[in-house]
Amino acid sequence: MKLNWGKGIFAVYSVFMIVVLGTVAFTTTVDVDLVADDYYEQEIKYQNEIDKKNRTNKLTEQVEITVGNENVKISYPKIVSENISGEINFYRPSDEKMDFSLDIKIDSTVSQLIPLVKLAKGLWKVKVDWRHFNQDYRNEKIIVIN
Repeated sequence: MKLNWGKGIFAVYSVFMIVVLGTVAFTTTVDVDLVADDYYEQEIKYQNEIDKKNRTNKLTEQVEITVGNENVKISYPKIVSENISGEINFYRPSDEKMDFSLDIKIDSTVSQLIPLVKLAKGLWKVKVDWRHFNQDYRNEKIIVIN
């Protein structure tokens, strides 16, 4: 069989169309999770987040997030043993259905324990938003559960 220009152009065009249609079909089946549904409103308020982080960086003692054998321990600065409120957010980048939040409830050691049974193995981003005497603070850490 002899290949002429017309058949060559048709073959290239056909392969191109198959690749384009395959790409379109593949991308429509992939689930894309937004980090937040109201990302635009959050972006507008981002200066508040920067202020919280700067305020947190000025503290002499930081919030520590450590992973133990049975739990995640969040230790707060000793100066905040009272009048602290806020929220702990566990964000799972690979599956938004696993995201959850907890209220801050410190114990006598100025820390909070979260059982590992609540967390699936893998990467988590932990955000601790806390308030002490009308000042907002934010700590973030990426942890890996084995």
